[in-house]
Amino acid sequence: MTESPTVQRPLDHHGGPRLRGLGAPPEPRADKGRFRWLIDGLKPLELPDATLTALAATMVDESGGGGWSGQPTAADNPALPAGYTYLAQFVDHDITFDSTSRLDRVDDAEAVSNFRTPRFDLDSIYGGGPKASPYLYNNNDQALLLIDGAPAGPRLAGLDLPRNSQERALIGDPRNDVHVIISQLHLAFVAFHNAVVSHVRSNPALRWGDESEFQTACRLVRWHYQWIVLHDLLPRIVGPETVEAVLTRTGKRYKAGLKLYNLRFKAPYIPIEFSAAAYRFGHSLVRDSYVLNSSNPSPLPLFSADAGGTDLRGFRRLPEPLRIEWERFFPGLDGAPVSPGTPASGTLQPSMRLDGRLAPSLTHPPVDVDEQRRSIALLNLFRGQALGLPGGQDFANAVGRKVGESVHVLTSDELGQPGPVPLWFYLLREAEVLGEGARLGPVGARVVAEVLIGLAMDDPSSLLQDDTGWTPVLPSATAGQFTIADLLRFAGAGPA
Repeated sequence: MTESPTVQRPLDHHGGPRLRGLGAPPEPRADKGRFRWLIDGLKPLELPDATLTALAATMVDESGGGGWSGQPTAADNPALPAGYTYLAQFVDHDITFDSTSRLDRVDDAEAVSNFRTPRFDLDSIYGGGPKASPYLYNNNDQALLLIDGAPAGPRLAGLDLPRNSQERALIGDPRNDVHVIISQLHLAFVAFHNAVVSHVRSNPALRWGDESEFQTACRLVRWHYQWIVLHDLLPRIVGPETVEAVLTRTGKRYKAGLKLYNLRFKAPYIPIEFSAAAYRFGHSLVRDSYVLNSSNPSPLPLFSADAGGTDLRGFRRLPEPLRIEWERFFPGLDGAPVSPGTPASGTLQPSMRLDGRLAPSLTHPPVDVDEQRRSIALLNLFRGQALGLPGGQDFANAVGRKVGESVHVLTSDELGQPGPVPLWFYLLREAEVLGEGARLGPVGARVVAEVLIGLAMDDPSSLLQDDTGWTPVLPSATAGQFTIADLLRFAGAGPA
């Protein structure tokens, strides 16, 4: 990656440089991300391969979580609409990428490279910027990101990600093309950037100091995205009270009460316990099949075990019959205000419950997937042990000591397993037992909240480092707020 060009900081009301809240530079930093332990000194859990294999076998949700009838079942999580599963996946791809994913023992987990910058800077969208990643940008107007096709109506009809001759998407992170839900969400973010560029050109007062139109657009896109992560996604996953316990705002300044995530390192980092366990909660939320639009009302499997079957797998040009009606995945596409408490109902599909079970498509994926990696449950369990993760019970006790609060450590009866269990499995069961399957439990919630908020606090160009009292400025259902539904509507991905 190239080094970021120098951007002149805007002047404050005294005429001096604004030292906080610098508009994000158009090109990501050259430093490579790091993984570190959130809590040092815990003993790695070592279980026999046969024990992990047997545990993975118990994690198959044979109920399937099939098509949505409009009425929740005991397996559904109406508190979390289905789209947030994939927004969480998109965020994960923005901040972490371990390209090795080795299953053999790792001697030093902190030496594993993270090929994403551990910041909410959308390097998965912007790559290295127009100079280092020109294939992502429009040659005729390099302030714009490249989109393939011609507009053919609402919902970005007729448009797709740019692709090579083998139909692989030309994007900053290949994982965002693995299925048509994440690829269309990525497309919406690309379209959002381009819409913001147009908005900036029509509203030059949005520019700070000597920012170019592109730099202003990048700052606005990133800050609205960060707002969504902190104020829309995170409260739904961990609960508003956990967010409020970690992040407060006094006047125009934010303050983070971090007791786990350490801001004293020279650069932001991704905790190993977060990457390999706590933030892998999303696998439990995945439905086995989804209804994408009214023209194709039958639920389609995310991945079909039949290599010739019809499913939602990616790495191909987007078939128009698989164009998503986002109101089936997120609330608020009709322009009505939403809050973290807005549930799924009607045609809005819910996620599955947070628990220790995964949809069959994640435990029996397509036959063309490497046999050792076919079961996501098995892969996560073996990967966690290879990295040296502690047992769930030990980690829960350690979090309680660090936070200074009493923590309920799940019993063997509550876990449904004897003895110490892998951290990933423990946190999923905690969500089921203590979070009622609707959100993460106390330990998992605290870890996810501290890491996401800590990453934003550790970034000098994030909205949490702004000292002007900034709130979203783009059109939205509620002035001064911004949700993923607002982003989709502004990008042109919503209904007419």
